[in-house]
Amino acid sequence: MPKPRNQFPHLSLIDGRGQLTLVEHSLCPLHAADSLQPNLVHQSSYYFTDKNRHKKKATATIHAPLGLSANDELYLMGLLGLALEQDEPSFDFRATPHHILRRLGCIDPHTRRGGTEYKTFRQAIQRLAHVTYECDHFYHPVRGEHVRTVFGFFKYTLPLDEKSSRAYRFLIDPLFFEICQATGGSLVCDFELCKQLSPRSRRMFMLLRKMFPRRDATPWLDLRHVCVDLMGYSPKLANKHFKARLKSCITELAKHGILAGSEFREQQVKLFKGPYFDTKQTGRQRKQVQDSPLYEPLRAIGFEEGQIKHLLKKYKTRILEEWSDITLAAIEKYGREFFTSSPQAYFTNNIQQANLGLRTAPDWWHDYRKQEQLHAESVANPSNAAEQQDPQAASAAFRHYLQTEAKEAFAEILTSTMQTYLHGGSNPQEAQKQALPHVLDHFKRKFKLFQQRAGRP
Repeated sequence: MPKPRNQFPHLSLIDGRGQLTLVEHSLCPLHAADSLQPNLVHQSSYYFTDKNRHKKKATATIHAPLGLSANDELYLMGLLGLALEQDEPSFDFRATPHHILRRLGCIDPHTRRGGTEYKTFRQAIQRLAHVTYECDHFYHPVRGEHVRTVFGFFKYTLPLDEKSSRAYRFLIDPLFFEICQATGGSLVCDFELCKQLSPRSRRMFMLLRKMFPRRDATPWLDLRHVCVDLMGYSPKLANKHFKARLKSCITELAKHGILAGSEFREQQVKLFKGPYFDTKQTGRQRKQVQDSPLYEPLRAIGFEEGQIKHLLKKYKTRILEEWSDITLAAIEKYGREFFTSSPQAYFTNNIQQANLGLRTAPDWWHDYRKQEQLHAESVANPSNAAEQQDPQAASAAFRHYLQTEAKEAFAEILTSTMQTYLHGGSNPQEAQKQALPHVLDHFKRKFKLFQQRAGRP
């Protein structure tokens, strides 16, 4: 069965990425009225087979302080796909919203900036950035075993001016990124098809995408488990309603060739693989220079396409990312009169010096980014009452946690995160300095849940 036609055929769409354990269950209730609630805590279960071939049940708990929408999962899959397709994949991913939405096929390249698509995207990443995921039997592909784990998805910073040409910066949780990047940690999915499916059918498709490469039919599945834990329907529904809802989902998936048929018996269902899975599912066309996240910032500085291609080939990604952001921030903050000659000349001189290790980012830029971070936190972050009342005591408690309960895990993840920067060309001292804030942020998430389970404020 042929893939669905791209709505914008001139776009270079990506392959989305789903995490192999996350596709086993819903991340939030299916209906927005239930999921877009402040301080949402959503719990769902799935079954797995342990090393002794025994069937066991796992439970995942999703904490979403700002609520979560079933459609937010699309942006998570898309951002993971973009980050992992880079020549040097990193949990530190930077791109303009226009680049992201264009590559995801959500907008036409000529769509007016600041439209509905941009607002929807900003709202989705704001909700996703506050999610904490907890699971009691999560399969860790690096360890090769099921573990208890807690992680977030990502944090981000973005320019204060919504019309800015500067890139958004996404810091994917290092543990989550390590899991997704590892062999056997994620699966590639047809992102264009995922966009066309309803949320319930998309959740079912992602599970089938994991199962059908190895089999022609699913085992007998419990209807209630499929509808409640996988699709996200309310557990308050009577069993008699689940069959009708599942049949509607099967009909939608059959239209796309994902399913060839189904069988029902009592409160169980078996699903059969459709012709969609007999077609080649991966392999995009060779990337063009426009597909680089750096293309739009460099164009905004004033470089032509040929010059951008040369810069991408000659200099490291991190140097280009940093100095393109500094140059664009200087334009926004000081105007073009800031430059002695031109933004292009300023940028070129600085990357040449930075490449030789003779130039570092200016202090004003660090201060500018701190202002943006503080603004983002003041707008979006839920307040932490304990830290506001006694920040010194909260800091001391967190340090004690790192030295006791989390000591071994902290050292392991810090070492793993440093490797990303070492592979990017940083020396050990720089790698530790760059990795430490991201690892601390990850363990602050874990510490909050640790306190909640201990009954502390």
